Amino acid sequence: MLLGDLNIDLIKFSKIREEYLLTMAQSGFSSLINTVTRPTSNTCIDYIFIKTKSHANIVPIIVLSNITDHYPTILSIGNILDKRNNMPKPFKILKTDNQKLSNSIENHNWSEILKFTDVNKATQYFTSTLYNLKNQKIETMGHYRDY
Repeated sequence: MLLGDLNIDLIKFSKIREEYLLTMAQSGFSSLINTVTRPTSNTCIDYIFIKTKSHANIVPIIVLSNITDHYPTILSIGNILDKRNNMPKPFKILKTDNQKLSNSIENHNWSEILKFTDVNKATQYFTSTLYNLKNQKIETMGHYRDY
């Protein structure tokens, strides 16, 4: 398996791209990610190559997130030897509305923090308040379900 940000765009034709893909194919690797992974440049530079006889139970995932300028890529590999139902449990995909969070932080009454004389307690109050404000501004974007 080879994965990461290798800065060779797999979408746009170039000599280095063709040489890279040829080298990977000659070594028995196939690409699982071939779409945009860096939206700011509309390029595919974060990819996953695997060398296997079967792609069964192998699911590449691109997480559409604006946390960085690249989309995170994930590879889910099921256990093909284990016939039990051992797939991952569903989980929520969450998104923070940064504008709403910024407004909440700005409009919050922070005067309570001035009452603390112990810097550790003031820090604890500050971080727990930020945590609570952030949790109020989280929206569920969707769910990842068993495949």
